[in-house]
Amino acid sequence: MSVLQVRARMPLVDDEIREAASAVVARDAEEGLEVLVLERSAASRFLPGYVAFPGGSTDEEDRSSRGGGSGTPEERAGRARSAS
Repeated sequence: MSVLQVRARMPLVDDEIREAASAVVARDAEEGLEVLVLERSAASRFLPGYVAFPGGSTDEEDRSSRGGGSGTPEERAGRARSAS
């Protein structure tokens, strides 16, 4: 798929910027570093067939979820592990 074909399928972008987040998940495996990525559906309106990190736009529920945004990344990761 050419760049022009991808741009033609992308939704119109408005002037409002949305908050979004991605998760980069990696682990040390026997054969080296493994990284979690997803392949977007060929039917997706936005970047069909592209490989991406998991994530997406955020909403109010995300901002108020457990773990919040307080503390260091290590503290937040510890809270997420203990809550699961």
